[in-house]
Amino acid sequence: MTATIHESHYYVPSSVHDMNLFTVLRAGWLDAAAGDTVRRAFCPGDDIIYCLSGKGTVTIDGTKVTVAPGQLVWMPGDRPHAHAASDQDPWSVMWCRVQGRNLAALRERVMGKTETRLAIKEGHSLVRWFNELFGGLRTQTIDTDLKLNTAVSSLLELMVEQKRIETKRQSPRSLDRAVAAMRADPSAPWTAADIEETAGASAAQIRRLFQKHIGLTPREFLRGLRLTMAQKLMLETSQTLDEISLHCGFSDPYHFSKDFRRVVGKPPSEWRRIEIGG
Repeated sequence: MTATIHESHYYVPSSVHDMNLFTVLRAGWLDAAAGDTVRRAFCPGDDIIYCLSGKGTVTIDGTKVTVAPGQLVWMPGDRPHAHAASDQDPWSVMWCRVQGRNLAALRERVMGKTETRLAIKEGHSLVRWFNELFGGLRTQTIDTDLKLNTAVSSLLELMVEQKRIETKRQSPRSLDRAVAAMRADPSAPWTAADIEETAGASAAQIRRLFQKHIGLTPREFLRGLRLTMAQKLMLETSQTLDEISLHCGFSDPYHFSKDFRRVVGKPPSEWRRIEIGG
C-alpha cells in the first residue's frame, strides 16, 4: 500500500509576517502507507496533526504517545520529534505547520506543560477549518498573510474551546469550590491554609489541579483576579493607587506596582493616565 496525498500546500510568508503575525508554512491531507515514518531533529514552526481515521504514534524528546481518530497532536519543531503511521491500521491525517513568535509559550498555554494530545469533540468543525485553509492556500492573494493569521487564531480558539469542554467535564469539585470562592472575594488574604480549607484538599493537590485545569498556580490565578479588580477601580473610582493596592489584597503598594508592571507591561500610574486619556 502506498500513501495517498489529497492535499499538499506550501506558503512563503511576505515581509508582513514580521509584524508579529502567525502564518502557515505547509499544510496537507494524507492517507499514510503502513509504517510511514518521519523523524526530525528540528524544523521551522510547529506541526499540528489531526487524526481522521486509523492510528499513529508521535514521539517528542523520546516520549511516544499513540494518536487515535478524533485526536489532535501538537508537535514542537524546536525539539526532536517523529511521527509514524500504524503498521496494521495506518492513519489518515489533516495537518499544518504554523509559525509565529513565542510558539513555545503559546503551545504550553493551549495544551498545558506536559500534554501533546487534545481530544476534539466537534471534529466536523476542525475538518471544515482545514478545508477552508486548503482553499485559501490554493488561491494565494495579496492578503493571504492576513488571512492565514486569522486562520491560525481561529484554530487556536477552536482548540481552547475543546480544552474548556474537556476541562469542565473533568473539573473536580474541590477545584470548582476554590475558584468560585477566590473569584467572589479576590481581596481576601487567601493563604495556603485558606485555599485548602475551602477546597477540601491538600495544598499539593490544589496546585496540581490548578496547573492541570487552569494552567496557572493558585497564586498566579489570584494575582490575575486582583489585577483585574485593580484596573476596574483605577478607571471607575478616584481612589489613589495606594488605596487600590490595599483594597485589592496586595500586601503593599510596592508589590502591587511590581506585579502590575510585570503583567500589564506598564506602571499602574502610566496605565491609568493612558486609559483615562488625561
